[in-house]
Order: sequence, then C-alpha cells, then structure tokens
Amino acid sequence: MLTIFSVPRDFKTTDTARRQRNAFKSWIALTPQPEIILFGDDAGIAQACAEFGVRHVPEVLKNEYGTPRLDSVFKKAQAIARNPIVCYVNADIILTDGFLTAVARVNRWRSGFLAVGQRMNVDLPEDIDMASPNWLEILEKTVAERGKPEAPEGSDFFVFPKSIEISMPPFVVGRPAWDNWMIYYFRKIGVPVVDVSRAYKPIHQIHDYSHVFQRRGARWSGPEGDQNIRLLGYNESIRFFLMDATHVMDEGSVREQQSRHCLPTRVLHFMALHFPVFCKLMSWPLRLYHATFSGVGR
Repeated sequence: MLTIFSVPRDFKTTDTARRQRNAFKSWIALTPQPEIILFGDDAGIAQACAEFGVRHVPEVLKNEYGTPRLDSVFKKAQAIARNPIVCYVNADIILTDGFLTAVARVNRWRSGFLAVGQRMNVDLPEDIDMASPNWLEILEKTVAERGKPEAPEGSDFFVFPKSIEISMPPFVVGRPAWDNWMIYYFRKIGVPVVDVSRAYKPIHQIHDYSHVFQRRGARWSGPEGDQNIRLLGYNESIRFFLMDATHVMDEGSVREQQSRHCLPTRVLHFMALHFPVFCKLMSWPLRLYHATFSGVGR
C-alpha cells in the first residue's frame, strides 16, 4: 500500500549514522513492510541501501551548496513508487505500526488527502536492538519517560496519493518553510489536509544542526534557509502550520478542524490561498502586522 522515501544525510559521523540506521530499521519492521526508497549520493547512503535491501536513487538535483532539492526527489519518487500511496519522511524519524494504522484510516476516509502530524522529540544515544523481542516496549517506555512533543508547526512526514501532481519550488531538504508550503499547496488545490497527531506521533531523534552551511543561531537558519523562505511565493510573512489542516484525526474519526487563528490571521490565510499575488504585494504591511500581533505565521 505504501512507499516511503527519504533523503538521508551522509554517514560520516557516528551519531548521524546511528540515528538514520535506527530510523531505517524501524521502517523495515513495519507490518506490512512498505517499499523504501533512499535518495542521494552522499557518503554511506549506497552502502546503507545495500545493507537494508532498499531501493537507491543516487541522482538528484542539488543547489549550489550541494544540498539535495526536494522538487527533484518528490518528482522521481512519485514516478517510480510501486504503491499508490507515498510518504516522504525525514531520515531521523522512527515509525511504528501505529503510523500505518493512521495512514490506512485516512485512506479509507478519502481517496485524496495529505496526512501530516506532530512529532515526539527524544534523545536516543544508543542503537535500537531490533533482535530483542521487546524492543518496541523498551522504545515506547523511553519515549514516555523522556520524550517531549514538538510545537505543532511543521511536519516531518507527508503522506499522499502519488497521483497528485505537486508543483514544488526548488526547496532543499533539511531547511525551513517547505513543510509549511506543503500544507499551503494542498489547501490551495483543494485537497483535504489531515493532522493525525491525536492518533499517532512519530519519534524524532534529537540532534544538532552543525551540518547546516553558514548556520546562524542554534538551528537551520542560514543562506539556504533564507532561500527556502523566499520560495514560499505567496508571502514569506504568512505560514501554514498544523493548525491550518482542514481536518484532524483522533482515535474515533476524521473530522473538520475549527480554526484557532484570530480573525485577521484567518483573513490573511484566505488571501494567501485565493489571492497570492496580492499577498506578495502586501509584503511589508504584513510583516509589520506580523511583528505587532501574535498568531500570524512565524
């Protein structure tokens, strides 16, 4: 039913290699096992694909800093996936069978959709021992004791039918704003966006951002992040977050989400969806509004 695709970082550091190997092992352990495609030619990716027996696509477009472009990755993944539903997921995200359950429920609810969700952050300084019969119980206990939910802003996974055409700007992986754009884009083309966070949260392994080129601050701010933000197109002062999903899924059903935004923000989002050129022209007034009032995209 499902094809998972991702763009790993290189395996040069022990910590990065451990986190990615933990993620890959969890994807392979899913039942039923999805098809898995890893993109990129950075050090160690080909070897990991051979070790785990997953598909490898080394050729992807990159920006001037050598960072893979997601428009290239998504286009290729949708073209070669063997299953009707595809899922992009970041390469440090651990998934369990609850994820497949959530995806199946959304797919039964509607044939066209984008499923997104919040993550749980946890420090896992060790390998997951998949040979242990109670590895999942140990993992879940660790997350319960040490995990913290990420703010409901972006998403680390995107599940959708591969037949939906995505006209993505040349965003690069691992930098901000493109996840917000995905929510905006599916809203704009009229496809329901379902936040599954109440039913399932994947596990994100905490890491630093030392790999970010010319990094500013503690995370991914820098020239590549600035470029990603500019590529939003409709207006960089407006962001679409998980609270902008059209629907939410809990343990019982999928239902419409009631907006938690204030009225001015709802108006701005309506303008971004239906009059993007106007929003672009209103850049500076909207930035002023954003700096004055809370609740507008960050």
